[in-house]
Amino acid sequence: MITEELDDTVKDRRSAKASSALPNLLPFVGGSFAAWSGVETEEPMLRGCDQRGLLDRLAAKGIRHLVVPLNGASEDACLFARKHLDAGAVVKAGSIALYDLERRDEGAFTRLKFLLETARSAGIMMGLSLFDAAPDLAAGPFRKGGNLQGLSLANSSTTQANEKLLATLGGVVDWVCSAARGFRGLWIEVVRNASGPVSAIEKLLSARVAETLAKHGEDLSPVRLGPWLAPRRSDNLREKHATQAAPFDSSRTISGDTSSIDLSAALCRSESISGATETEIYFQRVPRRQPVLLRFAQGSLDGARTDWLWRAFFRGYWPMVALHVQQTRDARQLETIAAISRFAVAWVGRGALRPYPELLAPMQPKASSSIFAAEDGTGRFFAHFSGPAESGLALALPTGFYRFYWIDPVSGAILDQGDGAEGGRRVGIPGCGDPTAQLLVLEQDESPDPLAVL
Repeated sequence: MITEELDDTVKDRRSAKASSALPNLLPFVGGSFAAWSGVETEEPMLRGCDQRGLLDRLAAKGIRHLVVPLNGASEDACLFARKHLDAGAVVKAGSIALYDLERRDEGAFTRLKFLLETARSAGIMMGLSLFDAAPDLAAGPFRKGGNLQGLSLANSSTTQANEKLLATLGGVVDWVCSAARGFRGLWIEVVRNASGPVSAIEKLLSARVAETLAKHGEDLSPVRLGPWLAPRRSDNLREKHATQAAPFDSSRTISGDTSSIDLSAALCRSESISGATETEIYFQRVPRRQPVLLRFAQGSLDGARTDWLWRAFFRGYWPMVALHVQQTRDARQLETIAAISRFAVAWVGRGALRPYPELLAPMQPKASSSIFAAEDGTGRFFAHFSGPAESGLALALPTGFYRFYWIDPVSGAILDQGDGAEGGRRVGIPGCGDPTAQLLVLEQDESPDPLAVL
């Protein structure tokens, strides 16, 4: 058995052919490539949080994409000034906050500016999500009776109310955009958890973000690294704002109770925003024009369904999970995202993954039910197993010669490898004796050793 870490020698060997053919699809932030997969949490904005320590822990795991939701249920992550309706000087559990939407909380804004600086020094790509459009919010500045101005994110009944809401939200946009000036690897999302057509207010606020970012100066680097606007529908942007749009789609969200449905049903629900059909979702062979984030809302994914993250990744999505980074109950999801991020940087930086069930064609349906496969369009094929892959398997590979690697998805270590698998027919791949091997990578080799061909 061969145990080998993903060192530069191994990466140089398998990327030599691809390096000159395709550019890397991953952004280069802070001296390292950052996978688009990541986590969404408000913890860095909480008072008393060691922002540097938290971001360093994420970076050490390989997670370099962080989304911070602002102006939601957590007071510490809200930029508006507030007072509490109970008379005590200390905020008590159960006390009700009343927000003033015309003034900002300087403490929260200072924490935000420190967070941006920390992310830049830690090499973390970060997204700021400004407002939550979920209709059932029971907390936060826009709940019923939650602010002095009496405003709500729901569609107002009068033009005057809409104008007042637009002016109020526009002020927050200006605050955040001013803090984002000059930062690379940063994107701003106006509204999260929205559904249906893009509202007029959302369009106007998106245009305001784009115009404000444009005034801060153009990024003249070969691969633009932001700051970006992440619109829910990029086709709603005017042409002059298109250059400020993020190079990914952030509109796919899986939320609510998913215990009674499978991932396919959840994806169909999330894709309905863009009007895609089931055939386009599952059988499309053309690589996506840009990365698509698949965001799992808080509570939509439990520890027993973390294989959904790998399945989504192998279908061409980049999973983002809303979780509590420092709580043990979410540790399994965090480790899975970390494994996907490390694997993506090491193996899938030059091609958009898409499902490739044909790889498993020679196998019996029962045997392949717990295996899913993908390709990247650059001569690499991938298979993920829900359990140890100790026995051999038969695959259907296109014509060519291949080397294979058995990988531990948690550590990223190569546990075993071999050369000489010949495609164009039923190919037998020996299993791996290590029970932690759950990932198989097959890489096309244009110049194999003819004596090694099986």
